[in-house]
Amino acid sequence: MINFISILELPPFFIMIEVVGFERGVEKVVDTVLSSGETPSLVSIHGFPNNGKTQLRSTARNKLFDKGVMGWVGMCGDSLDSLTRYDEEPSFYLIEDLYYTSMVQRYTTKHFGRLPELSIFITKKFDMVTVSPLIKELILAEVYGLIIENPSAVVKNPHW
Repeated sequence: MINFISILELPPFFIMIEVVGFERGVEKVVDTVLSSGETPSLVSIHGFPNNGKTQLRSTARNKLFDKGVMGWVGMCGDSLDSLTRYDEEPSFYLIEDLYYTSMVQRYTTKHFGRLPELSIFITKKFDMVTVSPLIKELILAEVYGLIIENPSAVVKNPHW
């Protein structure tokens, strides 16, 4: 199931945001890595605590490993020094951080000279009416290329 959310907050702008469920989101991450023209492929995963960021990156990593595609998963700011033990460059990096993307953008620009091919926002339930003003601002700025709803997330602080 794919939904498209249109936002008419700032006429005359019209923004289409793709909102998908968790399994389809995993497929989108895998497809992005497999079809990327860049090596390594860079995907950033953002969201509030306990919304499924680590679950998403682990599930996508396992599916890619099953296809024989090796890569790195971690938190923004993790040291890349451990990668020197690999014989070849990883095919992908799945980088997790909180909702704001600037840290990952600085991180990938510093280490790879470019931004991620895909930036994802994952949340328990997406609703443009109740989303925080900061997230709404990032959506309107088209920072996220995909929003994933993860209804199985166990949010411990509903005020995030």
